[in-house]
Amino acid sequence: MLDGGRQKPVEGWTGREKVYFPEPLGERWVYFIVDVPDYFLQPRYFGAKTVEFKIGSELDGLNRCLSGLRQVKKILDLKTLDVLVPLSRALIYSASLFGTSQGAVMVEVSGQDNVRPRAMGLCVFAESQGQIIPAILPSIATQMILNQEIAFPGIIPLSDWLPRQRFMSELKKRHVRTAVKTDDSEAWLVSK
Repeated sequence: MLDGGRQKPVEGWTGREKVYFPEPLGERWVYFIVDVPDYFLQPRYFGAKTVEFKIGSELDGLNRCLSGLRQVKKILDLKTLDVLVPLSRALIYSASLFGTSQGAVMVEVSGQDNVRPRAMGLCVFAESQGQIIPAILPSIATQMILNQEIAFPGIIPLSDWLPRQRFMSELKKRHVRTAVKTDDSEAWLVSK
């Protein structure tokens, strides 16, 4: 992770933190995740000084068990989790019997403008079938390639190939909603 402009080692499933998503998701516990390229990309492209990525299940018991497995791996000095994979799979399968398919991605950004500190949160969420969220942009890109709608090859800014209105329309077709929260408001403003 990046903390105050300096790289800092982090272990997965540590750094427990309570966050608040838009309803009906609400309060969740999240933990650090590692091996995310954005730890390096965010500072490079946006000048970020602190970058954290966290993940969590809606079932805090599952979160705690996965954090516990990380501790077991560390205590037993295991180089990989291969030995614990069957146990992890059984644990996740068992938890799936009690959870929902809700899902969300939230980004929080803070900084200073010329007058005062500012903060903003953006969230993309689904009340069901939330597992599709990470695949939305690739699926839209694939659809556009197959329909020969992409005019430029290579890496281009998102807004050049997917205007905001089309993106919002694609999210709506997939029953995925957006919400925004600013430092001026404690509540999420959810899209219709």
